[in-house]
Amino acid sequence: VAQRKVDLLLHAAGRLAEEGYPLNIVIIGDGPERVAWQALAEHLGLSAKFYGACYDEAGLARLFCAADVTVITAFAGLSVIHSLALGTPVITHDDLSQQGPEVEAILPGVTGDLYKSDDVADLALSIRKWTVPRPHAVSRQCWRMIELFYHPHVQRKIIDAAVAGEPF
Repeated sequence: VAQRKVDLLLHAAGRLAEEGYPLNIVIIGDGPERVAWQALAEHLGLSAKFYGACYDEAGLARLFCAADVTVITAFAGLSVIHSLALGTPVITHDDLSQQGPEVEAILPGVTGDLYKSDDVADLALSIRKWTVPRPHAVSRQCWRMIELFYHPHVQRKIIDAAVAGEPF
C-alpha cells in the first residue's frame, strides 16, 4: 500500500545505482501499489524482485537471513524484531511518532540505522553503510538485543513485574 512508501527505497536504490553501487532488492508483501512499484523499479533499471505476500516462517527466515539489511520505509513494528532475531540489522526513518515501539530495538550503528524521514539521499547513505560485508559481530548485536529485551521470557518477567507493581 502507498503508506509503506516502497517508492522511497526504490528511489534510494536508483540513486545508489547511478553512483555505481547497484543493489539486489527483494520486496516482501503485496497490494494495490505493486504494479506501480514494479514499473518504477523497471524504469530505474533496478534489480528488484517482488516476492509477494509470505506468511511461511521458514520462507521469511530465509529471506531475512539472506539480506544484508532490512529496510522499512514506513511504520516499523514487529518486522524489526523478526529481522533482528535472525541477525539482520534494520534501517527505518527517524520520525518516532510514526513508528511502533519495536523501533527502540534499533540502535544506530549497532543494530541498524535511522534515516531522516522521507529523505531519499539520507536513506541511500544508510543503505550503502549497511550493505558492505558486515562482521559477524553485527549479527551477534542483533541477537543480543532480542535476548536482553524482546525474548518472550524477558517480556513475561516485565509483564509479571508490572502486574505486581514492581519495577523491572
